[in-house]
Amino acid sequence: MPISKIKLNGFQTDSLFLNTEISGTEAARMPVGTTAQRANAQVGDLRHNTTIGILEQYTSTGWQGIASPPVVTSISPTDINESDSTQTIVITGSNFDTGAVGTLKNSSAATVTPTTSTRNTISQITIVFSGGDAITTDAGPYDVVVTNGSGLSANLADALTLDNTPAWSTSAGSLGTVIEDVAMSTTTVAASDPEGGSVTYSVTSGALPTGTSLGSSNGQITGTPNVSDSYNASGVTHNFTVTANDGTGNTTPRAFSILRKWGDGSSAATAATSATSIKTITGTSTSGLYYLQTASMAYPAQIYCEMSLHGGGWIYLLQKNHTGHGTGFQNSWLSAQSGTQNHATADFYGATDTNGTALSPFDIWDKFVGSSTAAKVYFREIQHVGGTYDESQRYTNSSDGALITKTEYQRLYAGNFSDGVGGIKVWFNNGSSSVTGKEIEEWSGNNLVTINNGVVDGELYYCNGNGVDTNWSFGLMKGGTPYPKAANTTNGGNRTGTMQRWGIAAIKA
Repeated sequence: MPISKIKLNGFQTDSLFLNTEISGTEAARMPVGTTAQRANAQVGDLRHNTTIGILEQYTSTGWQGIASPPVVTSISPTDINESDSTQTIVITGSNFDTGAVGTLKNSSAATVTPTTSTRNTISQITIVFSGGDAITTDAGPYDVVVTNGSGLSANLADALTLDNTPAWSTSAGSLGTVIEDVAMSTTTVAASDPEGGSVTYSVTSGALPTGTSLGSSNGQITGTPNVSDSYNASGVTHNFTVTANDGTGNTTPRAFSILRKWGDGSSAATAATSATSIKTITGTSTSGLYYLQTASMAYPAQIYCEMSLHGGGWIYLLQKNHTGHGTGFQNSWLSAQSGTQNHATADFYGATDTNGTALSPFDIWDKFVGSSTAAKVYFREIQHVGGTYDESQRYTNSSDGALITKTEYQRLYAGNFSDGVGGIKVWFNNGSSSVTGKEIEEWSGNNLVTINNGVVDGELYYCNGNGVDTNWSFGLMKGGTPYPKAANTTNGGNRTGTMQRWGIAAIKA
């Protein structure tokens, strides 16, 4: 095989030893040229490529650069935020040639290409993800890869993480309804850190209702709303923003609201503790069905409340539509339940809660007054057939305080109310006129007591059978119910079957 001429010491020769050794301290000078000037390449050829600035050799797979590989030692930062529109990462190392570029590889080994990659120096590269290239979905941890122009590369494994902002699991918007001056049920807002860290919570705009607070570590809203502002039938909406913080500078705000209402009895959710509290809160004079619930009741019940007569705030215990004579209140009704809570179409001897549990008049007394506690008592008669009139009385002690106990109340219908109660004050008709000391009086005879002008006609009476007549003991109004034994001509009543009227009894603690 012919050997090409070799120039040595200024002369060409075609006679060289195999495995030539070159001595000296300088260098062996290789052919120099651009990439475009490559020509007649054979395996084993060696040259300096001025285009890429390194030696290259020709192999069975083509030209290949000969250089030191890059080295990646660190990056900054090691964690980027998904919420950042521009994410900049500085790669530090060595042997970054002029053609070096930086990329990422996700946990599936797929290449993630930055928007820009800039070789700053032989030891620094800056890559930037921005716009649509910004990393918003966590597929890490990410490897950082530097590839030199020579094709040689270096990999820094699991070097970069995506620090996602906290993710809310509680939907934005209303968190429900709370009641003024009533301890709210615990309401929890929750968010999680995708990286598994702890999340804290704070109200960053708006405000919770006064009296309530947000737990910073558990997201629980607790307390008793006590804003003490004016009643609003529609309620008051409290708007606020809670921000979840993962402790690394990542935050996610979310807007919430709480509707604060009053215990006005307008719904089961806003059940009041008594008719009096409804009157105090709303100032209403509209009588009717209201939802009531005390601490001893598992469910609210709709009970008719008198809101206009005698100051309002009275709870109906029982009522009966009477016709003719001899149909007063029955003692047995106090422990029985039936009917609907109104005095328009049906009798009513108790109530039913929203769970279907029947409440007798005495059940109502126990839950709203207490089995051994005294109450104010209210009676009323409304005639609706055979004439029209509306009479009412309330019975208190001499200073208008609670007077009659549950036991004494039962005696009013059992003919045995002659002991234990004195100084009764009777407030009648318009609720302002009153008289004291008119208890234990017979309905007939010389002891008949009239409250107004002494004339036995349409006046109101308080009297008691004094145990003599066990068929009745509380003649409330002249000739009317709820006087348990109907009046007749001898005592000024003369009610007939053509007359119909409602007899009503109510209490106020």
